[in-house]
Amino acid sequence: KIFLAAEDKAFINRCINNYLESDLYRTGGLIYSELPFIYRLKKKCYITGKVDNLIIEDDGAIVADFKTNASIRPALMESYCMQVAAYALAINEIYGVPIKKGIIASLFEGRIIEIDISTKSLDEHKKNICEIVSMIERNDFKQKPREKSNCDICGYKEILCR
Repeated sequence: KIFLAAEDKAFINRCINNYLESDLYRTGGLIYSELPFIYRLKKKCYITGKVDNLIIEDDGAIVADFKTNASIRPALMESYCMQVAAYALAINEIYGVPIKKGIIASLFEGRIIEIDISTKSLDEHKKNICEIVSMIERNDFKQKPREKSNCDICGYKEILCR
């Protein structure tokens, strides 16, 4: 048994109810949750991940990532867009499924944020991801986060950034 404070229960209930009331929940098609993938970005470079929600419809797929932040700050939104774009690239290239929508579902806020998944946008995201990987390979990752608070949630806290 896990003890949850009343505010924790309220937070969780709000996220669940917002999802159940969303168009994302009511959409049709074949739904995959927590779909793992390994995507070859370039020679000797792979991205692994799990797509929170993949909906396959007759005319393409919807890639959705769930977020439970109380609010999504602009710097985090930029990272989240790149994350969903990476998922869209992976699903499209691995399975040959055209992606018609990329979505960030802010469950606490009750917002569905559609991101640009045009070919031009995905190509730009892929280029940016490859540049980040190249910086890591060169041990040249000296950029500081725009917001110090991002460090608190980063798995590479004080490892890549100097």
